[in-house]
Amino acid sequence: HGGGNQTNQLFYPCGFFLDVNENLIITDYWNNRIVKWDYNTTVDGVMKLNLQETTPNILIADGSGAIRNGFEAIFGEKPIVMCWAHMRRAVVKKIESMVNKMEKQDLVEDIDALQLAQSEQIFTKASNFFIRKWNRKEPTFIEYFQKEWLTSHRGWYEGIQQLTPSTNNGLESNNRVIKDENIFRERLPLSRFKILTFEMVQKWSKSYERGLKQFHDEQTVTLDI
Repeated sequence: HGGGNQTNQLFYPCGFFLDVNENLIITDYWNNRIVKWDYNTTVDGVMKLNLQETTPNILIADGSGAIRNGFEAIFGEKPIVMCWAHMRRAVVKKIESMVNKMEKQDLVEDIDALQLAQSEQIFTKASNFFIRKWNRKEPTFIEYFQKEWLTSHRGWYEGIQQLTPSTNNGLESNNRVIKDENIFRERLPLSRFKILTFEMVQKWSKSYERGLKQFHDEQTVTLDI
């Protein structure tokens, strides 16, 4: 829509961020205002492109509220697998700061065993035994663990969805390429970020056209034994 002062225009935007509901907040410098672009407006715009709709049966995410809220807004209420790698890393970090040194290794091993639960019923029973075992020894950690990993983000065990990846490492590998090859893990001005985004899309598109990269939106590896 070009530069200007209308509701669908900006004039020298110099900063932006996404809130936890995926709304885009922009500092519109020369218009002397803060602009909020509602997430649903973006969704409506994408829907008008008539792209093929993706309807996954299950989703994989880390603990980010923005990602989980975005999933729910787009796909509705779907089972969400909590990335085991993210979960374990966060828990081990808490254990290092909260748990008696003599108990750390045993506690980590018990959580690793919990992750192998093959059904909701087994996970629930095993979690109850885990809480009873550790509540007297490490009550502060157990309070954190119950709230964060047995209530808020519960889907980190194997049986949450059979034959589904336990981590979102595939997505994280793309994320690392973007950071290492393009933005170099820096916070960028909006103007620079826009330029890099177009460069990345162009580079990946050319790689796809020349057969240097392959992109799939369906399973390509058989799970048959």
